[in-house]
Amino acid sequence: MDQTQQSLLNAAAKSLSKAWQDQWSMIEEDEPILAAEYIATIEVALALSNMAPGCIRIEHLIRSAFCNTIMRNQYIQNSVPSELHQGRIDVAVVANTNALIPRCLVEIKRDANLSLIKKDAERIAVLIECTKPNLQDLFGFCLFPLRFSPLATNPPDYEAPRAAELEKVKPVLACLRKAHPSLIIDVQNLQEFSINRASIDVQEHADGRTEEVWDRNGFQMEPAAITVERRSTQP
Repeated sequence: MDQTQQSLLNAAAKSLSKAWQDQWSMIEEDEPILAAEYIATIEVALALSNMAPGCIRIEHLIRSAFCNTIMRNQYIQNSVPSELHQGRIDVAVVANTNALIPRCLVEIKRDANLSLIKKDAERIAVLIECTKPNLQDLFGFCLFPLRFSPLATNPPDYEAPRAAELEKVKPVLACLRKAHPSLIIDVQNLQEFSINRASIDVQEHADGRTEEVWDRNGFQMEPAAITVERRSTQP
């Protein structure tokens, strides 16, 4: 990914983390499910609109972006599969208000459901492969949360459970790479935007002593993304 693409991904991941915090402030204290996916979509769209040149589309129709006559003549080399025509892209960055083709495709998942993540990443890959090589900078990513509890060591161990969660994504990557060898498909863990929900608490004793107490209901949330981009045509 080039610097501009990485900046877009970082901005989206940071805003996703903010969306989680907003959701937690609006739900019951003991409610572990983050169901308001639309909050994340809006946060990501606003973040990208503040930094990306052009404009932002939410729930962008694939039919209007990739299947119209102008697109077919100028940018499309392979027809978009008919089963995708009625689909929508969660957030699309387009070059300007008159542009039809997005330059960045973003899908956002509420949890780490690997089958749904694979489905969205696959859709991004298919759409990129349908376009002509002159759209070299077209790329996309599917954002999702890594959620885990650090091991109750002193200090708490975050690396082992994080690695275990990322290991689960490898079969999805392998499948996508095999199906789309012309693309670069990878996973990024953007742990710098992680948030923690009270995995470790401090308990005060009557004699003034303090003790770190493990909260088994606590967890760490970190944005992750499967990224999809075209291989460079430069020698």
